[in-house]
Amino acid sequence: MSKPKRPDASRARQELRRTWERMGRLLEPVLARHVLVRGTLYERRRRCGRAGCRCARGDLHVSRAFCVSEAGRTRHRPLGRVDLDRLGASVDAYARFRAARRELRAASQHLLALVDELERAQCVGLEAFELPPSKSPSTSSSK
Repeated sequence: MSKPKRPDASRARQELRRTWERMGRLLEPVLARHVLVRGTLYERRRRCGRAGCRCARGDLHVSRAFCVSEAGRTRHRPLGRVDLDRLGASVDAYARFRAARRELRAASQHLLALVDELERAQCVGLEAFELPPSKSPSTSSSK
């Protein structure tokens, strides 16, 4: 009967180091000092309803709006006098933050799995420390 194969400790250590370095890179968007705005910017195209307006002929009015989920409901808010460049940068920073968070979560779970694998590879039982049987003289006569 053969022994079950133990995981490869060297490979686990190498992958553990690579994952740790990757997590360090993923921290950059999390640690960045940006104002974060949760939501989405989008363009609305609508008709105003006036008969003689250009939108009646198909050239719709374009406006920017903001969408956010609040208390489980999606809210759409028109944007009046807002610095769209700053708002857009903050919305983008939030998206990068959340993406990095998702990847950090997956990487940390992978990191813990590698630590468990390394433990299995390095852990031995008591039998590894048993001394070989000593050669005692089979015929020792003491008188």
